[in-house]
Amino acid sequence: MRVEGTHIGQIAGRAEARPAGAESSRKSEASGNAVVVQIGSAAADAAQAADNVNQQVSARIAEISAQLERGTYKLDLDTLAERIVDDELSRGGR
Repeated sequence: MRVEGTHIGQIAGRAEARPAGAESSRKSEASGNAVVVQIGSAAADAAQAADNVNQQVSARIAEISAQLERGTYKLDLDTLAERIVDDELSRGGR
């Protein structure tokens, strides 16, 4: 599979999935036929938002890792206890 901006290309011979209303065009390549699907701007915006979230999560993980290495990471035990209790109650207390 090949992703290019707002285009997703898939080598022929594999299952072909197209979102409703997606435009597609077929072209020949050295390795065989390929399917190219153009996705809308909403999907491109969603992909960009997911990339932003992934970058934020990665930055937070790096920050916590550095704090752990320095021995400066502070754990809020009250919040941890509340989350454990809430999780247990949501599971039915089992």
